[in-house]
Amino acid sequence: MARQSRSSHRDTISVGLLALLAIAGASRAVARLTPTEQIIVAVLAVAGILLIGWSIVGLLQRRERKRLLLANARSLSPADFERRVHILLQDLGWTQLEHVGGTGDRGVDLRGTYQQRRYIVQCKRFKGLVGPQYVRDLEGTRQHEGATCALLVTTGHFGPSSYEWARGKPLELWDGAMLARHMHDTLNQRRTRS
Repeated sequence: MARQSRSSHRDTISVGLLALLAIAGASRAVARLTPTEQIIVAVLAVAGILLIGWSIVGLLQRRERKRLLLANARSLSPADFERRVHILLQDLGWTQLEHVGGTGDRGVDLRGTYQQRRYIVQCKRFKGLVGPQYVRDLEGTRQHEGATCALLVTTGHFGPSSYEWARGKPLELWDGAMLARHMHDTLNQRRTRS
């Protein structure tokens, strides 16, 4: 977390220095203008600075919200994480969703339909690497269940061997970054509907 705030601080300082250099360079040209033209340029400059500042603040807020959404998902119990993914999939247009997870779920936390394909979903609330054995297990479960596709959702990340193993198979892998992106997008959609 400290690295992220230091990086944001450096970005803010860099933008500030660039703005000062631009102002110093422009001040010579502005001195040659009439007082009315100087007022117009000043108003436009202030508006531009406010717009840039607003954009930077918005970007930093979006980054922070995304980080918080992911951190919050990691803090949930495994059952609550499955429920959160269930809600997310509903928001994304999945239908016939059923929460199966829990003891004895046999590798299926959720079942549902998306774009007329029957899915099984496995949710892994991990902090680190989700190894290829989970991807292999999910493919075996998908075949056993007779599902068209399978989705493995995690708060962690996948290594190259996991992506390689899933290639060419009806498997989707959502790592923590993709999960946070989907959560962020659906949160924004909810706000615009309200």
